[in-house]
Amino acid sequence: MFNTLITIGYKAKLSKDETVYKTVTSLTELLQAGIYSSSLAKVPIRQELDYIKFYLYLQKERFEDKIEYTIHIEDEAILDLLLPKLSVEPLVENAVVHGVEKKLGKGIIHIHIYRRIDSIYFEITDNGIKLRSKVSFAKTISQTIKIYKKGL
Repeated sequence: MFNTLITIGYKAKLSKDETVYKTVTSLTELLQAGIYSSSLAKVPIRQELDYIKFYLYLQKERFEDKIEYTIHIEDEAILDLLLPKLSVEPLVENAVVHGVEKKLGKGIIHIHIYRRIDSIYFEITDNGIKLRSKVSFAKTISQTIKIYKKGL
């Protein structure tokens, strides 16, 4: 399957179709992240953000101008801290599916990552049809980061 996707991406690149190339590349990266590594794998926050950006790129292609997003990181140093792979991306996916997908008009998703004392917070907010969803799961993530940051 991945060879097929890589071939499609390669042909798109040769044809100078950057949209198809980037779409196939984003899909391939997300699929590989989910299939080829242990569910217990830890990745830097930086890599988790890449998965989120791949997902949001695909959704922007799907919905065109209907979705916008911002990512704000208060402290770039936290990008090297580890967390369980694909632990934040599903929260962003929920904001799209349950928040902005069914909304009339433009949907906006904000991702805010910050540190407070010994905790890292991920806030995912949207202007979707339901109440604004604000997800802060510092306890789970901060425990993971406290365990793994010693090795950095």
